[in-house]
Amino acid sequence: MLVIFSFDGAVIMLYNNRINLDYAYKRYLVIALISSTSGIALSLLLMFTVFNQQRDVGRIVGLSVSMLILVIFLLISMFRKAKPKYSKPYWQFALKFSLPMVPHGVSQVLLGQVDRIMIQQICGNAQAGIFSLAGSVRMIPMILSDSLSNTWGVWFFVKTR
Repeated sequence: MLVIFSFDGAVIMLYNNRINLDYAYKRYLVIALISSTSGIALSLLLMFTVFNQQRDVGRIVGLSVSMLILVIFLLISMFRKAKPKYSKPYWQFALKFSLPMVPHGVSQVLLGQVDRIMIQQICGNAQAGIFSLAGSVRMIPMILSDSLSNTWGVWFFVKTR
């Protein structure tokens, strides 16, 4: 689930960076709100139905599956606009640049999850679920702030060239 979650986060981040360059802040907000609200909704649904005895698993599965569905939709829409092409020099450059970043990305995901794991081990699943839900709700104002900041940053960069 961690690998799926990491892949989903990377695709959403790349998509958001691309639409920021087009000043498409409304699409950025829509994707951010869909990703945060669908994660909460599916997690709650799974926690109180399928994973009633293991609510922590319901939270993890709900978040990962909701992001995966969004990413599949984004990938299909991107591939419809422009099919990817293979270019050996680009791939070589991208791999040389990106491979050292993989451990960093994995560590960021782990750091984001370690607090929940510690709360689960110390206090229990219910408290970890409440903490996780609060963290998801906290993401909504952060997404709004980030979208405004990212759009302004692109605009400022273009104006100062």
